[in-house]
Amino acid sequence: MDREAELNAALRALEGVFLAKLPDKLGDITAANQRLKDDPEDRDNLTTLHRSLHNLAGSAGTFGFHEIGSHARVLEQRVKACLHGEAWESAQFTSFAQDVDAYVRLSEKFLPVEPKEP
Repeated sequence: MDREAELNAALRALEGVFLAKLPDKLGDITAANQRLKDDPEDRDNLTTLHRSLHNLAGSAGTFGFHEIGSHARVLEQRVKACLHGEAWESAQFTSFAQDVDAYVRLSEKFLPVEPKEP
């Protein structure tokens, strides 16, 4: 196997690891988003949501899942602005939470389909 083939094989293996971890990462984002809906003023939760989106944005882009990464980056920047003092009204929290829900649904489309049992 030549060097390029070895590199491609290694990247495919890393993509598999990313996809295997994606359900848990999306679950963390979903849980933080639910907490946001329940208590929009919880800054610790906003920080957790920001960190989860930031990490997913970086790892998704690294492994070639640019759509997942770019959407996470946009959401990350929005919540970062709130964390850094931008005042959000209730409607902005609601809109953001809806956008996070839509992002999770979009990202779930990249998950491998489990074979159905006969």
